[in-house]
Amino acid sequence: ITHKAARKLLEAKMLKGLIKHLCPGLVPDLISAPLMAKEANVESVVSEELPDNVGSPYWNLVSVTALRADGSQACRVTGAVFGSTPHIVSIDNYLDLFAFKPEGSYILSFRNEDRPGAISEVLGILHDASVNIASLNVARSPPTSASNPNPLALCFMALDDDISTKAFTSIKSLPFLRDVSKIQLR
Repeated sequence: ITHKAARKLLEAKMLKGLIKHLCPGLVPDLISAPLMAKEANVESVVSEELPDNVGSPYWNLVSVTALRADGSQACRVTGAVFGSTPHIVSIDNYLDLFAFKPEGSYILSFRNEDRPGAISEVLGILHDASVNIASLNVARSPPTSASNPNPLALCFMALDDDISTKAFTSIKSLPFLRDVSKIQLR
């Protein structure tokens, strides 16, 4: 995105979503979000550098990198638009992502051991809780070293229904899952 106003609009849109979840009760809009972020000690910088994976098949990438106060990276999410539909195409080191389309009412996200049956146990819990899955996407991370040839996979499930506390607790207690989180879409 080469036009400065377009980059500022994307920045305001990202800050609006961030402030909405960081500061419950506040209702930011595109005008107030940058000021509210500043008051909440949230810094944002719009880089003019191209994301690492720009080019075919992604010509219109936008990346958001969240940094902790100590400067270490917390998360990097990259998205692209296919036609008029936004998709997440990369998260952290999961570069061969799945062009995940955020839809439904909720997203269930977790990292899992890349082994047969890992996701089927999650599906069983969701089935027993009568939660409908709109879509399911899994991405593999490349092996990090010879001593760790099977790193964790990343799974995103778009859900039509909320997950009960009991079902969510059951999913979080599965020993082969890490970083289990639920995101409510609006």
